[in-house]
Order: sequence, then C-alpha cells, then structure tokens
Amino acid sequence: MCVAGGSAGTRVCLQASDPRPCSYHSDCERVAPAGSLACATDGLCRPACRADYDCQIFDPRATCDLAGACLWSSSDGGMDAGADAVADVSGDVPPGVTPTPLRPPPNVSATSRTVRFRVAHGADTDATRIEFCRDRACARPMGTPIDVPAAMSFVDSPMTPTGTIFWRVVGLRATVVVTTPSAPRMLTVPSLTRAVSSTSGLRVDTNGDGQSDLLAGAPRTNSLVGRLYEFRTSTGGMSGWSTRSLEGPAGAQSFGGIVAPAGDVNGDGYGDVIVSAPDTDRSNPLVFVLLGSATGLDLARPISVTRTSTGSPTSFGFSVGAGDFNGDGLSDLIVGDNDAQSRDGEVAVYLGTPTGVAAPPPQRLTGPAGMGLEFGITVAGVGDVDADGFDDALVASPGPMGGSAAVQLYHGSSSASPLVALMLFRPSTSGTLRPTLAGLGDVNGDGYPDMAIGSGGAASMYGEVAVFLGGGSISPRQVATLHDPDTMALAAFGAVIVGLGDVDGDGFNDFAVGGNHPSVPQAVHVYLGGRTILMTPAQTIVEPSGPGTEFGIAMSGGVDFDGDGVNDLLVGAPAGAAGVGIVHVFRRLPMPMLFEPTPSAGFSVMMDDRGFGGSVGALGQGG
Repeated sequence: MCVAGGSAGTRVCLQASDPRPCSYHSDCERVAPAGSLACATDGLCRPACRADYDCQIFDPRATCDLAGACLWSSSDGGMDAGADAVADVSGDVPPGVTPTPLRPPPNVSATSRTVRFRVAHGADTDATRIEFCRDRACARPMGTPIDVPAAMSFVDSPMTPTGTIFWRVVGLRATVVVTTPSAPRMLTVPSLTRAVSSTSGLRVDTNGDGQSDLLAGAPRTNSLVGRLYEFRTSTGGMSGWSTRSLEGPAGAQSFGGIVAPAGDVNGDGYGDVIVSAPDTDRSNPLVFVLLGSATGLDLARPISVTRTSTGSPTSFGFSVGAGDFNGDGLSDLIVGDNDAQSRDGEVAVYLGTPTGVAAPPPQRLTGPAGMGLEFGITVAGVGDVDADGFDDALVASPGPMGGSAAVQLYHGSSSASPLVALMLFRPSTSGTLRPTLAGLGDVNGDGYPDMAIGSGGAASMYGEVAVFLGGGSISPRQVATLHDPDTMALAAFGAVIVGLGDVDGDGFNDFAVGGNHPSVPQAVHVYLGGRTILMTPAQTIVEPSGPGTEFGIAMSGGVDFDGDGVNDLLVGAPAGAAGVGIVHVFRRLPMPMLFEPTPSAGFSVMMDDRGFGGSVGALGQGG
C-alpha cells in the first residue's frame, strides 16, 4: 500500500501485507517516517490525519478517526495492495498539481499579527487551502484552515496563536483535497496588529524543527583554510545542544569568514546558509550555499556560487545578502564584488531554484551615476520595506574621506531581472570607507521594515548610524542619527549593526550597534524601538574579557536560544586569549550573559580555534 500526503506531506510505500497491526503510534513509526502513519482505532497503521480533508487525498469517503488516522469502510483501506495512488484512488477525481506558497517567504518574521498569505494555485484545482501547524510534520494543527478561491491570489488572516508557526498549502477541487501538501514554511508572528502587513528577517533553522540554530565561523584556523561550526538544539532551551564542524572545501581560504542566513533557496522547507571564503590575498574568494535537511546542514555537498568576474585581486563574496526578490517563494542571493569592472564594482543576483541556485546569475548590477567606485562594497537584504510583496536590497559605495557614502535602494519585482533601482541617497553621516548596511525589522510600529546605515569606518573613527524608516509610496526617510555614547572611544561606532527583534516586549523591534577598532576597548549598545527612536542606548555591554578580543566584530540576533520567549543577542570575540575565540550569548534587558566564557560552562561557546566567532549567524534583515 502506498500513501502520499497526509499530515506529514510524505510518500510512504509499505509491503503488500500492510496495513500492519499496532498498539501505539510509535509502532507505525518503525515502518515509516514519524508523522506519516498513525495507529488507527481499528488497531492498524494508516495514514496520519488531523481532519477528514487530510484523508480525502486518498478517498473522498474516508474519515479521520479519534486516533488521528484515516479510516475506510473496506478492509484494505480503500486502496489496492501495492497501489501507487496519490489522490482519489477510486478514479473519480484525478490528482491535481500542488499549489505554490509565495508569501510570506520561508523563515521570516511578519511585522503584523494579521498576515498576508499569497499563493499560486496548482493546475486542475479550483482553490488552495492554507493549513497552520505547530510543527513541521503538522502533527499538531492549529487554528482553522483558510481556503483561497482560484479567482484570488492572497488572503489576510489574523493569526492565533502567535510566535513560531508552520504553514503549508494543498489544492482543492469542489472542497475535496486533490494534491499532496507543499513543503511547510516557518513563520514568526508578532503579538500586535499593525496597519500594514510585511515581512523581514531570515532565521537560521537548518533542520526544520522550529528551533533557531547558531552558526559561527573560524576563518583563521586550520592553516587559514577556515572552519564552520553548527550548534543545534531540539529542546527549545539551553540543554541538548549538539555541535558539528565543516572544514573549508578544497581551494577555500578563510572559509567561514562570512556566515549569513540564506532563507530557503530550494523550497524544501529547511533553512539554508551562505558561507563565504574571502581568501587572504583576494586571489580566489569563494562563496558557498549549504542546504538544510532533516539532520541539519548538508555539509557533504556545498553548492559553489559561480563567480561573475575574472582577474584578481577580487572581493567577490566579501559582502552577501538574501531575500525573495522576485516573489516566487524561493530565496535569492546577492553577492558583492567591489573590485570587479576595473574597481567600478558590481553585484550579482542569484535566483533560488528547486535544485539550489541558478547559474550564471540572471542579473548583474552596476553602480548608477553618482555612486562612485567600488559599488557593492557592502550589500544587504532588508526585507520588504514597501510591503509590495517583493523583498528589497541595499547596495553601497564608499564615500571619500570626510565625505558621505552613496547607498542605492533596490526594490524587488517579478521581472527576469528582479532588482529595480528606486533611489540613490547619501545618509547625513560622516564619510566612511566601508558603509554598514542592515535591516532592522519594524522599529516604529507602522508595519514597514526599517533600515540602518553605519559609518564606523569614518575618517574621524567616532562613527555614526543613520536610521531610515520604510514605507509604501513614500521613499525611506532618515529619522535619527546615532552617535557613540562614549565620545572619547574612537571605537568605530556603527561598523556592526544588527536587528534584535523585540527584546523588551513592547511590540517594537530593537537593534544593537557595535564597533571593530582593533586597539580600543569595545562595547555593544542596545537601542529600543518605539514611535520615536531613542537617541541613547538602553544598555551598553562592555567587552567582558577585556580589550583586544575584537568583541563585537560580528553580531547576530533576533532569535530565542534559551526558549524563554524573548530574543537573544550573539556577539563574537574572535581574538581571545591564547587564540581561543568566543561567541557571547546575551538575553533580555538588562542582557546578562547566557554562557559564561569558561571551558567548564554547561554549553561552551569557546573554541580553541583561531578566529572562532569572527562571523556568527542566526538571523539577517532584522528579525
């Protein structure tokens, strides 16, 4: 007997002697993936379900019993032994094509409790049903499914409960489910409803269990080949952590120099990751995509992202970003190379596909007039800042000493070359050699994701951060300029900016700002969102291990590692004593350290690897 779909969205073929006797659900899990089969009230393993419509994939007459299993009136389950049916096996209703979930993109945060879901209907269906679950296998359904008629492409739905959920779609014909479910998608839903519904943030959940994972690079170890560490937990708290490491692939130098979430480039429902190997002499930098799976990152088959330019030196992959720029439901990548085109610079746009990443890139951006040299020295996906259903991006060129950087905002679109230049602006901050670009999420509560531009590399070395608000038809506007609270520090304030999500529980996203001056004691400053952006930090976290550890050179946030319902902050310090790098994890406000940086800690984030913590990844675009 073959079954397809059901609450697990999988296809399972059993031996001809099935259905098998059972006493508990676990008896069925011995012969099929967890969640595929359930022990029915008649004592036999049958397709798992949560409602009658799950069983209608197999037969419109089937029902979901009290044990969560499909029952038919016939002894063989209404299916011929060894049959290869997908939908209605009676032949009255042929199977349809599974719809495609488009928005929200995978592994993001909504800006409003009322979420806009957009779908592409499957062929031979007349409606799409959106199903909501508490887990990837949909063994724990939540809420009421929503049916989207074929004449519509989206629906706005108030979500209950909030927090981390999963959603998927199935095709209907005359209220009968006639397709297998799509791959489930993870979504984080806030507690407050806003006037506008948009999305931002890219969480790292490489094994699809709904728990955020921690990634840290050690680019200076292993004779500068580099290494990537993956920390995962299945408990939603601070116990049960597992660690894996990946050596740099052949030819890579400084692997793990940049680590960033890639969303879900192939649409399988697992979080993917971008890892860059910048190379020590910039002769052969490499960029890889590591795909997620049920067991975490697929470390054995890294996907190499094709470099677009030739010659050296090159800065290909020194700055990367991600988002669903063309709105097809798959995450896309942007990779900067400010040395390309005789140092005019360019940014390559790579589209996600069911098999990974399309190559060569269908779009290569070059700087418009007024951008200057080294276009693409920094890039960032910033979420959907205008709430039009397409993610957007920022690309910067460095400003002259004492001048101001140039930043281009690109809006996403459904065209073959999805990124469209919207506006060129120069933040009213000091000049900088390497502008910092960051998505913050919705810091002012209007439903639009917001952005920040830092000038931590300014000639003065004091540094500044300009905050811009997203909006619909209104171009982003600068509403605040933040300065280093310690005016004597010269600590390159603004060299690192990260969105934190909502760390104080007031419904507004917050963010952190750090520096990266190698010879000055460093601090990380936490700023709170609100109707008005506060100009002073709510908390300043001083370098715990003393100066010289490069504390704050890499940060990530916007995810809840300890399972207390409040987002945490990761801060890398790769130059620890005796070459021991550290990733500090802080929680709540005030933010004490979750893990003391000692080898005897229950879960140590110290690694005896050169440069460990030089890059950290848990979330991008601001959360």
